[in-house]
This record gives sequence, C-alpha cells and structure tokens, in this order.
Amino acid sequence: DQYQGYRGALFAARDMTSAQDADLLRDRMLEAILPARLRIFLDARNRLAQEILLGIGGLRALEAMGIHPAVCHLNEGHCSFVGIERAVHIMQQHHLDLKTTLEVIPRTTVFTTHTPVAAGHDEFPVDMVKPYLQPFVEKLGISLDEIVSLGQNHPGEPFSMFALGLRMSQYCNGVSELHGRVARGMWSHLWPGRS
Repeated sequence: DQYQGYRGALFAARDMTSAQDADLLRDRMLEAILPARLRIFLDARNRLAQEILLGIGGLRALEAMGIHPAVCHLNEGHCSFVGIERAVHIMQQHHLDLKTTLEVIPRTTVFTTHTPVAAGHDEFPVDMVKPYLQPFVEKLGISLDEIVSLGQNHPGEPFSMFALGLRMSQYCNGVSELHGRVARGMWSHLWPGRS
C-alpha cells in the first residue's frame, strides 16, 4: 500500500551513496505519494508537482519533525516554493507582517546555481501555478497576482522557479567565478543597477 511504499523509500534514504541512489530515492518517494495518473505524464504538471512537494512539502515535513531551519539553501530553483511556505511560518511563529518577513527570508536564504543556460531553469504557465498559490493569499494577506509576481521576470511572463529563488535569497552564488559572471549577466534584469 501507499504507506509501505513511502516507508520503504525513507528507509532507502539511509543507504544512499551516490547521485544515482538519490535519483532512485526521489522516484520511489514520488511513486509512493503521487497518484499513478499524475506520474504517467512527464510534463510540466508533473515537474510542478515535484517542485511543490520539494519546497512546500519539504518544509512542512521538517516542521512536523520539530525542525525549524534558521537558514535554507536552495540548490537551483527547484525548491523555491520553500520561500513562500517559510513566509507563512515566520509570520505565524514570530507574529511579523509580510513586509518584515520578506526582509528576513532573503537574509536567511542562500541560492546556488549550477546551470548557466536559461533552458535549465523551470518555468510554468501562470494559470498552472495559480491554483497552488491560491491558499497563500489569505495566509500572506496579499493578492494572488502579487504572489505570482514573485516568480515572474516581467509581468505577463511565465512563473520562473529561478526568479522566485533569486528574489527570496540575498546570498546568491555560482559554482565557479566564471559561472557566477555568466549567471549575473543572465539574471541582471531582476536587479537593475547591480552587478
């Protein structure tokens, strides 16, 4: 059953020794917790579900275990939804308003990019992302369009996980100096006037 598959995936985690093992673990966990109908489609909906599970579900799992990370490290944009989920947690736990919370989160988030090509950064149609962000409207006290804008390069463009991750992080780096220069050039439009 679903519980046994999930339990098996968790036990497999302790035996991981390589990136290949990590890929296998990810696949086993997804098989255990995502409906078969969703897994069939290897498309943007599947990828979006994975990134929601990683970012929002990952933080909720840590919180359920009593782990409250003071700092988060985002590896590419894949788990960038953690920034939105953290905003809710920080607002509730510390009784802060959203403006203050959006000053805290970037100071406690590190973003590392490994992929200096735009094709390597996930983007989703806004209409696909909106239903998943709708529950955050009341929790954050802002409009759905304002939440969506956190992940857009420009108004009217797709929702970019990379842009969301960068906006939620004050500390951003690449895996080398050259990589950092290339990435700064690619994403300079998010911070006009900064190099």
